[in-house]
Amino acid sequence: MKAVAANNGLNIGAAPRLPWYKNSCITSALGAGALSAGIDAIGLIPEAGGIARVIGHQAGYVGVVADQLGSKVVGAVGASTSTVNGLAGLGDTSPEGLLSTGLTVAGFIPGLGQAASIGSIIMDTYKTAKAISQCP
Repeated sequence: MKAVAANNGLNIGAAPRLPWYKNSCITSALGAGALSAGIDAIGLIPEAGGIARVIGHQAGYVGVVADQLGSKVVGAVGASTSTVNGLAGLGDTSPEGLLSTGLTVAGFIPGLGQAASIGSIIMDTYKTAKAISQCP
């Protein structure tokens, strides 16, 4: 009978695996995903009070006028970044790409902005996970 050596988990002769934070494929996917999710998160900012009011106060306004100005600034920034993000993925005809484009368009429909932002953040997370799973 031939003796068999125990497998202690060491893979002799294989290249050592890099930690995830040193793998440029993983860090690039995480960076791109974080940027896309950050852009989509702008749509979650409420139109009255909070950040919108702070923006209005910085411009020297108070009360309802501050809310209105801040709301317009948040809306303009959100619309312009969503447009740029949507145009960047316009050529993607995969099911994920088409869903992302649909969510971008839905963000311009009154009343659907925050729901579209949440859907876009979920899609960004999925795409990031998919990209990481394809990394060596």
